[in-house]
Amino acid sequence: MRNSRTSTLVPAIIVATTAGLILTACTTEGVSATTATPAASQMHAAGQAHGGGQGGRWGQGGGQRSASSSELSDTTAAQLLVLAEEEKVAHDLYALAYDTYGIQTFANIQGAESRHLDAMNRIVTRYDLGDTFELGTPGEFESAELQDLYDGLAERIMTSEEEAVAVGVAVERRDIRDLTGTLADELPWDVERVLTNLRAASEHHLEAFRSLQG
Repeated sequence: MRNSRTSTLVPAIIVATTAGLILTACTTEGVSATTATPAASQMHAAGQAHGGGQGGRWGQGGGQRSASSSELSDTTAAQLLVLAEEEKVAHDLYALAYDTYGIQTFANIQGAESRHLDAMNRIVTRYDLGDTFELGTPGEFESAELQDLYDGLAERIMTSEEEAVAVGVAVERRDIRDLTGTLADELPWDVERVLTNLRAASEHHLEAFRSLQG
């Protein structure tokens, strides 16, 4: 987990869960559903056809330019920190869902989330927003609000496969909303590029989760 954050950025307006995702091609070989129910088999089969997007080098290209947090408003800088930790929220939720039900879509998107966190951490470092976020201990977060959010969604995941998929849909829809809100701000070109790609990936992953709902 991270250490203390710059005090000027602490009053973040916490936006509901996770900033979503870049298009990521994820392998579906060698994984099978762990449940024996017909619903599990159907979801697992659908999951193997969805969940990944096209991979890319996120956040690169702008890494050689000097940048500082003075290029960002305090509100935008704080929101970027929220979006970064939300990537860990999504990663940990999808890891829990995959470990519980063995649905491949969750494994695919879980892998993408770790790369998205890397992309957001590059922005945090480049603009000197504070310490970066690490995956660390599953289910543990610095933000009390994100901790509560994770706890509630994790509880829903454990009730049933159908509810776990519904959580995935909810997470991706909120990602799209939150990213769209931040993209409405005036942003440096490299930040705008990363967030735009993350939003496109969230749309792709939303479609993947919806396909599991039938």
